[in-house]
Amino acid sequence: MQKITGGLLFISALILSIGTMVGWILTQKLVDANSGVSFIKFSIVPITLIFLSQAIIFQKACHYLYFQLIFLTLMGFTMMWLMSCLFLPAFWLNTISIKIKILMAIIYIYIAIGNFFFSLKEFDKKWREFQLSKKLEKYIPYKNTTNWGGLMSALELQGKLYILGIPKFLTNVITILIIPCMLLGLSLRGSYPAFSVFAWGIPSAIIAAFFLQMAGYNFAQAKKISTIQREENLKFPSSD
Repeated sequence: MQKITGGLLFISALILSIGTMVGWILTQKLVDANSGVSFIKFSIVPITLIFLSQAIIFQKACHYLYFQLIFLTLMGFTMMWLMSCLFLPAFWLNTISIKIKILMAIIYIYIAIGNFFFSLKEFDKKWREFQLSKKLEKYIPYKNTTNWGGLMSALELQGKLYILGIPKFLTNVITILIIPCMLLGLSLRGSYPAFSVFAWGIPSAIIAAFFLQMAGYNFAQAKKISTIQREENLKFPSSD
């Protein structure tokens, strides 16, 4: 499990900044300078909320497992923002109608929320299976100690692309096409800028949703730790 350090907090700030700068450059290139400024203004709220939340819990995240997992959950949102910045400039394009933009937003939110709740459900399923096998005592031998990283490895939680309502074989096809679509979009950015933002933006939105799934796994762990700590009246230290 990732230890929380000042370096990780800096990396989060750097990723948030890079994502915002990329989104600004794309919006300015695809539309105009004023739209680029508008994107920057739009970005202030999400990146400030993410970074300030991490900064507020940073000290506790260095010492306590629950806050460590919440910090890692927020890192998932950091990565989600980075990928979203490759997709969001499309909302500033004047060539796209309001109806299409609303549809795009609905699809994006649908995929993102679906991935988040998929991870919560998957974690609960794996936890119940492991609990029934009576192997928990190996990783939580005493009330105030835990090998949480080892436990999560034993649960074999694996991130995978998930789109609610799409059959698994089609999801696998989409997974294979993500990189070629992004490369196609990048190659056409000069001659067909509007098309290119969709070609690389839609796969980016799917990858952003995947990072939200990773955030969901960490959030599910934090919820479980909170429950155990409340029932046992204790606090677990941070884990390696």
